Amino acid sequence: FRFLQRRVSAYPSPLPPELETNLAEANYQFLGLYLPESESGRDRQSWFFTNGQADQFLQIKVRYGDQGRASLRMEQNALESLEKADLALLSPRVVSYHEAGHTTFLAIHTPVVEHETRKPFDSKELCAVVKALQQLGKPGQAISHGDLTPWNAWMTPLGPVVIDWEGLSERSAVAYDALYYLVSCQYAGITAPQIADVTQAFGKQGIAEAAEEMLTMAPKGYQKTLTALLSAAQGTHGAL
Repeated sequence: FRFLQRRVSAYPSPLPPELETNLAEANYQFLGLYLPESESGRDRQSWFFTNGQADQFLQIKVRYGDQGRASLRMEQNALESLEKADLALLSPRVVSYHEAGHTTFLAIHTPVVEHETRKPFDSKELCAVVKALQQLGKPGQAISHGDLTPWNAWMTPLGPVVIDWEGLSERSAVAYDALYYLVSCQYAGITAPQIADVTQAFGKQGIAEAAEEMLTMAPKGYQKTLTALLSAAQGTHGAL
């Protein structure tokens, strides 16, 4: 497992004693520690362990402060809701949740998928996942993963995998996640689903509502990519 060295000063947080005990009793072996390289990752780290099961590993997500605690509580609630809903996608499963001072720990079982078997969603797969997520909400309530990107969601021989559920929330536009996925692919230079296909699935009005929300909430780089994407779609395909 590759250890990623970050550029900002950081030291691994000690795990809570009860969590250490649980790991030892279940014969988990340490795989590696992920420390995000960017300044924006200063409030987080992830520990990875294995007990020999080929299809999953144990990830312990660590966050600091009130905002980090709120994020992990949100992910815990989201993953528990996913498990109850039994959607047709692979996502982490909650093992345990711990708080120690200003530090919060969320232990989850994460599916193991070989990198070479992953591929970005095509238009049909993307729309199916986004529509499936709506089962988590109440009637008339749009639900969004919040960060649906090709590095958080991809297709495998076992089906769609979606991770990092800290941003699950209500949205005004059902198509927000679909459009966000397209834009993140374009931004990263990854082959993206066709916006014309996504527009057909959610309607011109649905895409327009998602675009309006993205232009006020998404990172600036994504906003520029979105504007270019919509302009090209309008000029080439008349998609919007």
